[in-house]
Amino acid sequence: MQTERNEKKHRRSDKILKEAYLALVLCMPQSKITITAITNHAGLNRKTFYSHFETLDDLVFEIEQDYLEEVSEKLDAIDPDDLVLGIEVYYEALDTDDPAMKKLLYGDNPGFFYSFTTDVTSLPFFMHFCREEKYQSLMTGYLSALTGIYLRWKKKAPDVREPLKELAEKSANIIETGLASQN
Repeated sequence: MQTERNEKKHRRSDKILKEAYLALVLCMPQSKITITAITNHAGLNRKTFYSHFETLDDLVFEIEQDYLEEVSEKLDAIDPDDLVLGIEVYYEALDTDDPAMKKLLYGDNPGFFYSFTTDVTSLPFFMHFCREEKYQSLMTGYLSALTGIYLRWKKKAPDVREPLKELAEKSANIIETGLASQN
């Protein structure tokens, strides 16, 4: 019983620390966020922080992994052969409405964006299209190109952007054409 209560308390503190970091991301540059600022905002002490994370980078990594898990769950819920829908899910994750996640992805720490987009390429949904191991690095290259396509799309004024679904269809066509040329 005590262990269950401790686990519940640990999960709650973990969530509070992550939420505090995300709240601070909205009001200051990521490079200025400190463990003290997080624990003050969370109403917890530094000892609690260190019982969850060794470093601030570990906390940020956990937040990225949580977001990656959300995307992975969405990809797991669709037909594994529907590349267009998979790319659309990926693009929607990059085009998030969550202001804190948007700031993490496009703020002053490019490492978060790089880590997230790199980790997406290794998800089973996308690796499924590389039925042979020798094509896995090729798929990683294609997904890097897709990320570039998305970033170019994002720079356009919203009123001239094509719908995200159309962008996903064009992107899927690039991958399918490229993979077909490898056979």
